[in-house]
Amino acid sequence: TDLIDNNTDERTRYLADISFDGNKYAFITDKTVNQVYKYDVQGFFNNDTSIEFKRYLVKTIGGLGSANQTSKFNAPTVVGASPTNVLVYNSNTNIIKVYNSDFIFQKNITLSIKPEYVVKDIGYRKINNHFYILVNNEILMKTYFQEYDESFTKINEWEFEDTEYLLDDESLFVSFSFAEQDSNVLYALTNSRVFKKFISKPDKTVATFSTNNFSGSVYPVWNLQG
Repeated sequence: TDLIDNNTDERTRYLADISFDGNKYAFITDKTVNQVYKYDVQGFFNNDTSIEFKRYLVKTIGGLGSANQTSKFNAPTVVGASPTNVLVYNSNTNIIKVYNSDFIFQKNITLSIKPEYVVKDIGYRKINNHFYILVNNEILMKTYFQEYDESFTKINEWEFEDTEYLLDDESLFVSFSFAEQDSNVLYALTNSRVFKKFISKPDKTVATFSTNNFSGSVYPVWNLQG
């Protein structure tokens, strides 16, 4: 069940991203060979000592192909998973391929024909069963946060209004996560800062702290905005 096959040098592999579906499966993208792996990782989460800290390869999909080939990829990087679906970003075609959890193709999401738009993260929010996508325009130095409903139709898009910090950091946003304790809180990250936002209005920032000054305290000191 090793990720590395016999035909590819382990030193050249690029495992780009991993996403957990919230139940028992993890999905991993392999940019080198244009594949996505589905692993059973429940051994890391339950008390069954017979499978403790073990993973099992369940299914593989992929190989190099065009956007029209539903089971093929072209430089897959970012992956996002829910209990029922998997979204895989093809970085060379700027298309997200949507599958069910068994890799049955559902649809393509075309983001933009312009190469400066790059997907940085995909997340699933259980409370409304929606996916959210973080997209950077690396020419204009802008970040967009998109919301997709159960049919994978884009229903909202916000531009993050944090230009002063991005200019200081020389970094756009690279990832995000939803707070476990507060269903309306979102954390967005650059390479050196964490931004606390409300999901109901994610273009605005509630508070920030710099990871450069993070001493390792359990409770970081937030700088309140506004």
